[in-house]
Amino acid sequence: MKGLLVVSFIHIRSALRVEAHPLEYVRNGDHIRLEHFSSSRKLHSHDERPQLTNRKEHHEVTAYGDRLTSDIQDYWSLVLLDDKHEHSKDMNMTWKALDQQFRLFHIRGCALISHDAYYDSPGGHGHQEVTCMVSAVVFDRLGSQTTSTDGTINPKATFAETPSKWFFKKTSLRIWYELSGFSVHLLLNSAIQHIIWSAMLGYIGIRLLKMFLEKRQINLPGLSWINTAGNRSCKE
Repeated sequence: MKGLLVVSFIHIRSALRVEAHPLEYVRNGDHIRLEHFSSSRKLHSHDERPQLTNRKEHHEVTAYGDRLTSDIQDYWSLVLLDDKHEHSKDMNMTWKALDQQFRLFHIRGCALISHDAYYDSPGGHGHQEVTCMVSAVVFDRLGSQTTSTDGTINPKATFAETPSKWFFKKTSLRIWYELSGFSVHLLLNSAIQHIIWSAMLGYIGIRLLKMFLEKRQINLPGLSWINTAGNRSCKE
C-alpha cells in the first residue's frame, strides 16, 4: 500500500458523515473506518499475503472501494496506549491523533504494522510495506519491535527491466483494476459531473446561438472556431 499517510485519513463511523450529524469523538475501543480523503477509498485488509512479505501471519493491506462501495473488512478497532506503551483499560479515553500513541486492530484480529520491507525503485521510491500481522507486539515511537518473522522478502517479487515482459500478463491485472476503479470514481464524483454537464450545455448553447445569428445574417468572428473545428474533424 503505497502513498497512503495516516494524516490523509478522516474518521468515518457506522454511517457516512454529513453536515447535519453532530461532531463525534473517537474513543478507546471504538470500531472505525479510515477513508482516504481524495479517493474515498477505505483502509482495508483481507486474507491474502502481501506482495513482498510472503508469510502466513501477514495479511495484505490495501485501499479499497469508493464513496459508494464499502466492505465489512474496512472496519478497525482503535486501541490507545498508555505511558508504558501498553493497552489502556480506560474505555472513555478520547483519541488525540497528534500526540497519542495507538494501535489499529483489524476486525479479523491482526494488527496494522510497517516493517523493514521496502518496494524497489523506481516505482517504490523507498516506501515501506504495510501489513496486518497477527502476532505483532506493542511498539513505541523510537523503535518498532515486531516478531522475528518480519523483514522476510517474498522471493517471487522481481523487477522487470522492460514493461513488455509483464504488461499484458496476469501480474499486471492489479494495475488495470486500479485504473478502472479510479475512472469509475471520477465519473461518480459530483464535481466532475458538474464540469462535464456544464461543458456539454455550454457547447450546445453556443451552437444554438450561432444558428440563431446565422438566420439573421449576423456574423460574430468569435464563434467562427466552431465551424473551423467541425470542418477539420470531417476532413480527418
